Amino acid sequence: MSGLFLARLEVYAAELRCGGAVYRVSAATRAAVSDLACGGVGLLKVLLAFSLLLAVTGCSTWRTGGVDGAESGVASYYADQLQGRKTASGERYRHDALTAAHRTLPFGTQIKVTNLANGKSVVVRINDRGPFVRGRVIDLSKSAFGRIGSLSSGLLNVQLRVVSSAPRR
Repeated sequence: MSGLFLARLEVYAAELRCGGAVYRVSAATRAAVSDLACGGVGLLKVLLAFSLLLAVTGCSTWRTGGVDGAESGVASYYADQLQGRKTASGERYRHDALTAAHRTLPFGTQIKVTNLANGKSVVVRINDRGPFVRGRVIDLSKSAFGRIGSLSSGLLNVQLRVVSSAPRR
């Protein structure tokens, strides 16, 4: 019985879903919970410890792609004063282009960004690095942001999906 419980614990502890966000639990956390379960501690104590770990992890902003490669988080858009400045890819930022900044995706990757509040989506091309504000997953051009939400809101809860990978050089 305990081996079956541990196997399920390991699967569930590797990734959590909370309010549409996906969180990854570290291997050290999984090992600590596994040690508690193996040490003969009662099931109730293990569940209490696991609940505490879930609560702590739920406050984290470390998000990861789910099984299908989707990523969820907060989107913002570029300020007007960045118009014409060079992006990390070397091209100039244009607020009327459907482009975006992401921390890790290769330049040229096409991403479908869906506003979770209204279901509207837009496909953008990654041409810059960022955002550099904690808790945000993507910076959209002003035009792309306006297609899926109101500019006056400034921030949107979104889901990202890779549509096509960057062309190989």
